[in-house]
Amino acid sequence: MSIRTSLRVLTVLSLGACAPLATAADELIVIPTTKPVVLIPATQPATKPAVAASSAKISPEAKAVVDDMSAAYSKLKSLELSGTLAGHFDVGGQKDDLKEDFTTAFQAPNKFKNDMKASVLLVSTGTKLFAYDKGEKKFSSKEAPKEKVDTKALPGSAARILTLFSGKSNVSVNPSLMLALAKDPSTELTSLAKEISKGADVSIDNKTCTALEVTLIASPAKVTLLVDPDTHLLKRVTTDLKEVVEKSGAPDVKLAQIAINYDVVTPDANLAGDPFNWAPPEGAKEAVAAGAQNVSFETPAEDADPAVALTGKPAPDFTLNGLDGKPVALADLKGKVVVVDFWATWCPPCRKSLPHLNALSEDKDLQAAGLKVLALDLNEEKEKVQGFINDKKFTFTVLLDSEGKVAKEFLVSGIPQTVIIGRDGKIKKVTIGFDEGGEDHLKKAVTDALAEKK
Repeated sequence: MSIRTSLRVLTVLSLGACAPLATAADELIVIPTTKPVVLIPATQPATKPAVAASSAKISPEAKAVVDDMSAAYSKLKSLELSGTLAGHFDVGGQKDDLKEDFTTAFQAPNKFKNDMKASVLLVSTGTKLFAYDKGEKKFSSKEAPKEKVDTKALPGSAARILTLFSGKSNVSVNPSLMLALAKDPSTELTSLAKEISKGADVSIDNKTCTALEVTLIASPAKVTLLVDPDTHLLKRVTTDLKEVVEKSGAPDVKLAQIAINYDVVTPDANLAGDPFNWAPPEGAKEAVAAGAQNVSFETPAEDADPAVALTGKPAPDFTLNGLDGKPVALADLKGKVVVVDFWATWCPPCRKSLPHLNALSEDKDLQAAGLKVLALDLNEEKEKVQGFINDKKFTFTVLLDSEGKVAKEFLVSGIPQTVIIGRDGKIKKVTIGFDEGGEDHLKKAVTDALAEKK
């Protein structure tokens, strides 16, 4: 079974959800877990605890490296980078390797262009800050910071893409650019670290790089910074998420790692042309925050799941094939109350919730009142889903969201995600995860929706 789905999400999940690991390339690995996991910026902003000053325990050898890095980044007039963001996962018998190329240009103090080739472009012209989602052809804009900044000064998607460390999200898409933009690179490196020590040197392309091992205050993730001893700039940043994923309740975690590799690092580069002269391309639309978290400069409430913001809005229309091969369209169910549940056969909380969903679907009184239950399986083969449904003797309608396109429209960040759609086609309630007693809350929400007039 393939475990790739094209979803634009970051995981800030409710208790009892199966959490995805997402990259900026919108590739998502859904991992069975029972606790919240927050990993990589894509739709949720990093939580930024207030830190007045660094309390990190730093060895003398590590401090010398940090000081050299801070000095090197502070004096940069320009910087040119290219490399890859790569993820490697082997969790619960599911393996995946993800990769996305990027290029970066920076000119002090505040111009930059960070181009993730398959997903998001972030540009500061010096006066205007743009984030552009290539797939959706949507953009957001905001006034650019006039000088170098600290993390807290960056808005929305800029912080999510660039933040070096944070209290919950542990991986930056481009930490080297963040350090170049930082008012105080040393603070960016140390303020959220619990401990920094010098590790064993590592060879990259026949060059010996200095290693810094970073333990974070608010996360069990382990971060390794590999630094070019000549330029004192980053060559690689590796984040070991094994313990994070294990603590989330995922089974059999053999590997969970994200690496940012800088293949080309050119300090004080002679930048060709004007890479920062950018405007939204023809046909691009301005993003609406609730539906474009990749490029939104707005900051949602802390720990708010983006899918919850869909409440009160018209449900995205979709047509998917059922296990019988026949298409089912949401638009054809207008006038009914529809429960749309996103799930997968391997997800433990889904397995707990599905019998209650089936009981809801089989309730004759609710059926007569106008209830329809649709269970949307994510990214699994038809034969596997059919076997599971037959074994459990479930009778609700199962649809196959084999590419995750509908889940993307419903901003799914963890499963099960259950959406109640009213007779008027608007979303009445969104629930992520399942815990004991959840079936009572679901039935009440359905009953309330059925009681509403069209």
